[in-house]
Amino acid sequence: MGINIGLDIGIASVGLAVVDSDTGNVLETVADLFNCAEVSENVKRREFRQARRLKRRQHTRLEDFTDSESSYITSDKRFASLCSAASGFFE
Repeated sequence: MGINIGLDIGIASVGLAVVDSDTGNVLETVADLFNCAEVSENVKRREFRQARRLKRRQHTRLEDFTDSESSYITSDKRFASLCSAASGFFE
């Protein structure tokens, strides 16, 4: 006796069926319905995610800039003071 298990995952439901592969009889079915997510919550979550990414990218750009330029220009004291002043700008 072989069995097949079918799973259906939807936006607001999950379904499961167990079928006997020899006879084609359905042995068990399960369905669970739940509330769909609100679109307004998606917008809020997306805005927070975009803000986090923007801040991370700005911080990474500043680090990359100071790392690359500090290795090329180490004797220029004006550049060193500019980099140290700009390090807290994006934080």
